[in-house]
Amino acid sequence: MELKNDKIEILSLKKCSNLKEAIIEAPKLLKLKYQGSPQVHPMQILANKCSTASIKLPEREIDYDLWFDNLKQFLSCFDHFKNLTISCFKVKDLIIPVKFLKNNESLLRDAKHIKVKSLDFPQGQPVRRLVERLFRLVHKPLKFTFFLEGVRSTLKFEYENKAKKRKRVERRCCLGISTKCWRHYALKVNIQGVNEKERGRLDKLFFHYNL
Repeated sequence: MELKNDKIEILSLKKCSNLKEAIIEAPKLLKLKYQGSPQVHPMQILANKCSTASIKLPEREIDYDLWFDNLKQFLSCFDHFKNLTISCFKVKDLIIPVKFLKNNESLLRDAKHIKVKSLDFPQGQPVRRLVERLFRLVHKPLKFTFFLEGVRSTLKFEYENKAKKRKRVERRCCLGISTKCWRHYALKVNIQGVNEKERGRLDKLFFHYNL
């Protein structure tokens, strides 16, 4: 699919289960909505003003390896969006295994606010695992918002612009990049809307990140 339009401001793509690749050239585009499979790649979005996108994924029907490989490449096409909403049926379908992610590779370079909406709230550690994976994807987030089975939780992040320990100075994850990622800062987190167990797990995670 190829779309060129210099007037459109809102674009909605629905039922894209068979779409393989897309080129969208819309200089005035402000918001993009996508509903369909993550197997679209490449997906070139040429819209300098567009900073908001919402993605609604289908229920996973293929094996995990193919799904996550597609999802990783698909999300990388949204690296210049600041506000990104992702809706899915199951939280586990968004938790990309580490083997698919290169060391300290930020697929979502410009993302500041990530929203995740899911119909289920699985047992175990859904929020902690989701946060841990999102931090592998997002360069320097300001806020995560989760709507899991109707339960809303938020995490807001602040960064101290100084290295507390020598270890932070020696990080090599952002060589050649002017804006350093979250790993270079002392991280402060405001957590709301999670139960005590999840809060404890998140506290341990962020304590580890701040070492």
